[in-house]
Amino acid sequence: HFVDWPDGQLFDLVADPAETHNLWHDPAAATKKQELLDELRDWRIRSDVHTSGWAAAWR
Repeated sequence: HFVDWPDGQLFDLVADPAETHNLWHDPAAATKKQELLDELRDWRIRSDVHTSGWAAAWR
């Protein structure tokens, strides 16, 4: 949601649909966080989408 936000965001949308409790630093969520980061990395490698500089227009 936030450009240049220092932390990532990870929410359990079933238990926390309002996204009020960020699980990014929660050790219990570490495995799921890594799975999602790996999936995102793999998508970026396969994708033709270029994301560098995309946020400049919103600043």
